[in-house]
Amino acid sequence: GPGAGGCLDVARQLVETMPGVDIVASLEERHLPSFEATVSTWPLDRRAQFTVLVERSMTVSQWAQDNGKAGIVDGHVATIVPRYASRREDGSVFVPNESFLMDGLAAIGHTVIHSPLLFQGGNLLLVDEPAAGLRTLLLGEAEIHRNTALGLTVEQVLQAFRTEFGVDRCVVLPAVSFHIDYDVSVRVAADGQVIAFVNDTEAALRIILDLGLGALEEHGTLDRLTAAAAREFLAADRMADLVDAVRPLVLATVDERGRFPIDLARHFAAGPMDSPVGNLQRFMAALDAATSRVIPGLRPADRHARSFFASFGRRRADRAELHRGLASLGWRVVPVPSLADAEVSLVAINGIQDRSRYLMPAYGGFYAPLDEAAAGVPADAGAGRRCRAHTLRREPTPRRGGALLCRGLSQGRTPAPVTFSVLFHLAADVHVDTRQRYAVTPGASISGGLGTLVDWCDAENARRNDAVRHRRMAQRHKIEFRQGRYEYSRN
Repeated sequence: GPGAGGCLDVARQLVETMPGVDIVASLEERHLPSFEATVSTWPLDRRAQFTVLVERSMTVSQWAQDNGKAGIVDGHVATIVPRYASRREDGSVFVPNESFLMDGLAAIGHTVIHSPLLFQGGNLLLVDEPAAGLRTLLLGEAEIHRNTALGLTVEQVLQAFRTEFGVDRCVVLPAVSFHIDYDVSVRVAADGQVIAFVNDTEAALRIILDLGLGALEEHGTLDRLTAAAAREFLAADRMADLVDAVRPLVLATVDERGRFPIDLARHFAAGPMDSPVGNLQRFMAALDAATSRVIPGLRPADRHARSFFASFGRRRADRAELHRGLASLGWRVVPVPSLADAEVSLVAINGIQDRSRYLMPAYGGFYAPLDEAAAGVPADAGAGRRCRAHTLRREPTPRRGGALLCRGLSQGRTPAPVTFSVLFHLAADVHVDTRQRYAVTPGASISGGLGTLVDWCDAENARRNDAVRHRRMAQRHKIEFRQGRYEYSRN
C-alpha cells in the first residue's frame, strides 16, 4: 500500500512526483488483476503516462537498471542492452527472462540495441563533462573481468566500451559495495563543474548508532547513565570506549541459539511501516563497523571473526581509493551520509538525477534522521539553486538493499521540458501497453518472437541457470577486432 516502499509503491510515487514523465513497466500476467485494482487509484491523467508490458510466461525481477543503459540515437531515446542479462559479481549468472523482456520494449517502438559486450547497467555510469568537452564512462572493475573472460584483453575491453558507448575515456573504479551506482552519483552544476556524490559511511554510522542507543535505552538494555556515556564516546569518536560499553550488553540479550529477542527489535520502530528486525540488523551492522576499528589490536581467536572484521578495513581502503580516483578527474567529491552494505544498506546515493531534482531513496520511520541529513547535501554542495532532493520511500525490509536507481532505468529526452522517461520492473507486480488511461494489455503477449524464445528457454531451464547453458550462450557470439575497431557476429 501507500508508503510501503515496494515496487508498486515506488512506481506510484514516481507518477505523483513526476507527472510529466512517461513510465514503462514490466509485469507478470498473473499479477495483472491486482495491479489493475491498485493503479485505478493513481493520479494518471494522460495517454502513455504509464505503459505496462504484460509478460505471460516469464518471471520479472526488480533490477531494470542492470538490463541496459539509456541514451540518445539520432535524436531518439534508445536502450543498449548487454550480450545477455546477468547477475552476481563473482560470476555472470545468465538470467534469460531479463534478456527476453527487451522484446517487449522493441514491440512498442522503443529502440533496443544489442551489444556484444557483457555488462550490468548498475556498474556503468556515463558522464558528460561540458567544461572539459569530454564524455567519460565510469566502469566498475567487474565489467572488465566479465569481458576478459570472453577472451578479450583488458585494452580490447576498454576500447570496445569506448566505441560502444561513444565516450572519450573509460575510468575503472574499484568494487566497494557492489555496483558503482551504490557508491557514486554524478551531477553537473550550472557552472559546468562535475560533482560526484559519494557515501560518507562514517557520518551514516554515527547517526545509526545514536538512534540505536536511544532504542537500547528505551528497551532497558542500557541504563540512563550508560546510554549517556555511550553518546559522549560517540560524539568524541572514542569507538573503543563505545564498543566496550555497549557491545557486551547488547550481546547479553541473545538466547542460547544466538537470537535477539523480538521485544528488543520492537523498540527499533517508529511506525507501522517500519521493519523492526531490519532496523535492528542495521544497528548491529553499524556496531560491527565500530568494532572493526578496535579489533585489529584484539586479534580474535576465531579466524572467521578475524576475516569478517578485517573486511571492514579493506572496504574503507577501497572507498578511499574510489574517492581519490574521482577527485583525480578534476571532479568535486561531496560526501553524503549514506550506508552501502548489501542487505543492511541505508543508501542515499542510489537515486535518479533530474535536471532540477535528485530523487533520493528514503528509508523513513526509525531512520528518518539519516534521510534528512542526506537530503540537505545536494543544495548545500552547490549543485545549483534549483536542485533539491525529493525523497521516495523504499521498502523497509533488507531484501531490496535500499535501491531506487537499480529498480528504474532513466532516459534523457530531447527537447527537454520533460527531462526523462523511466523504464521500470514491477517485481512480482506487472508488464503493460498503452491503450486507455493506464493502458493495460490483456490477451496475447506483445513481445515479438517471444514464443520461439520461450520454447528454447522453457520454464524449467529458466530456473536452472547452470554453467552449461552459460557457456552455450557465450559461444553463440563472438567479437572480432579489425582495423582498430571491433565487429560483432552471431554464430
